[in-house]
Amino acid sequence: MSELLEPSVHRLLAYATESDLPAWTPWPMPSGWAVSGIGHGIDGASVVACSGPALIDGLADIFVISEEPGGSFGPSAVGATYAGGGLAPERQVADVHITVDDRRAPMWRVESASDRDVLLGEAAGRWLWLVMFPDTTSLIVSDDFRLTALSDLVGELDLIPVTGLTSRRPW
Repeated sequence: MSELLEPSVHRLLAYATESDLPAWTPWPMPSGWAVSGIGHGIDGASVVACSGPALIDGLADIFVISEEPGGSFGPSAVGATYAGGGLAPERQVADVHITVDDRRAPMWRVESASDRDVLLGEAAGRWLWLVMFPDTTSLIVSDDFRLTALSDLVGELDLIPVTGLTSRRPW
């Protein structure tokens, strides 16, 4: 992984206009949440980290990872051996359907390390990973959860809450 950088409006703008892959963020942002990191993973994957209050106690993080199909960065963030090789390896029915850039995207839970929960789906022809800490953070990812590309928010980037760099790294 190249370095996860502390977010700022200037970094969000550069990332939104220069990245080859979509960089998605929850939008509108859940109450009390903020972007807490931005970067590129191996294989050119895009990563947007968001932090906010955990539903039970403490701080929670969601890492939104976008990569080309078959990329290796998402699987490295799972925290366990991901042998699925594709989307929805053995199940036809998705665990949740979120909205990504105004399109419904089915997401499947994949086996992961016990300290996190991971959902995998596809959006804009890319694999989309949501890596969430602690594992109970996935409770906020419901059918109402929305992701929007930073490139679609260029005129509103100053409205996106940003905070200090998250200390957590799933990779």
